Amino acid sequence: MTKYLAQQYNSDGYTPVPIEQIDIGLSLLKGARQALAYAKGKKLKARVHKVMIPMEVDVKTMRHDLDMNRKEFCENFGFSIRTLEE
Repeated sequence: MTKYLAQQYNSDGYTPVPIEQIDIGLSLLKGARQALAYAKGKKLKARVHKVMIPMEVDVKTMRHDLDMNRKEFCENFGFSIRTLEE
């Protein structure tokens, strides 16, 4: 049996929203709040993953290693070809 916590409005009127969907939304909000608190310097009981990003990136080599042309690379990583050219 699915539990419902809230309702949402759509073209058919109000329909119940399964609690699982709300739980996901609440979890995302909680994570965003924790990330903001961490960015502001608060100590949290959360896992922190640090990623080292090099100062310079050889995009041409990356594209070659991924076997992608410029268009495919830009579409997959969300920027324009113009950005790649700069």
